[in-house]
Amino acid sequence: MPFSASADRLYTSRSVRRVTPEGHSNGIDTDGSRFPVELAISPIGSGDRPRFTAYLRDITLRKQAEAAQRESEQRLRSTYEHAFTSIAEVDAGGRFLRVNEQLSIITGYSRDELLQMTFIDITHPDDLRMDLDQFRRQMAGEIEAYTLEKRYVHRDGHSIWIELSASRVDDVNGRPLYGIRVARDITGRKRAEEHQRLLINELNHRVKNTLTTVQSIVFQTLRNAPTPEDAQTALASRLIALSKAHDVLTRESWEAASLHQIVAEAMEPFRAYGENRIKVWGASGSPATLNGAGDCHGAPGTSDERGEVWISL
Repeated sequence: MPFSASADRLYTSRSVRRVTPEGHSNGIDTDGSRFPVELAISPIGSGDRPRFTAYLRDITLRKQAEAAQRESEQRLRSTYEHAFTSIAEVDAGGRFLRVNEQLSIITGYSRDELLQMTFIDITHPDDLRMDLDQFRRQMAGEIEAYTLEKRYVHRDGHSIWIELSASRVDDVNGRPLYGIRVARDITGRKRAEEHQRLLINELNHRVKNTLTTVQSIVFQTLRNAPTPEDAQTALASRLIALSKAHDVLTRESWEAASLHQIVAEAMEPFRAYGENRIKVWGASGSPATLNGAGDCHGAPGTSDERGEVWISL
């Protein structure tokens, strides 16, 4: 049986046999090692002694390339499915062609449900235009990629903020085939930013109120104190009392505190030195909450369902 030769080794000293149930052939080298081969046998001549021509080709490199490709595809598939970001492929109309598990987690829709939808269906109406305009330009070949922040609408109705990165895959002629949309959930970051904004507004409001209160304390103290020494003592004690009102909210992370306690400590600086002419009573257990403007609102308490506090001067 004749054998062909490759550029780097000859096969004249090797034998070939069938070794797999699928009919694939392996060559056996002189050292006993096996290597994959492609074998072609053709009959020649006729008569009582038929003859055949066999052609043998070493396909080790091809098999290695195929194995490497399968490994790469498996790794890519695993990355696609288990990524911490959502990944989706969409057609030119925005319909989902393929989605990973993370998109289901973010939106609450199953994979099968998403494959019957478009990204338009899960985008918040107020954010749709800015995304859709850029997507159409992308599919028209005007831009290759874009990023933006927008909201998805969860299956149960609440909004999820995402950071979207959209790209495009083209065919050999440069025509768009499909879009790739990678998104990560940034709802937590958005809530933190909103909380920070509220804290800044509250700080601004609180500083203005504090300066107004200090102005009133100084005016009242200087007007009523008989001597400069009495004014100094009274002013110091009242400013310390004022700081206690801030301590109440600070202890509660500036979110809620006893309405009775806030009012009592806030009124402390306005008491005349050495007197106790201001009395506070009412819902001692009422929690007070702060809105974005820094306003204080009382909630119903155990001792007074209206959550009110009375001050007697």
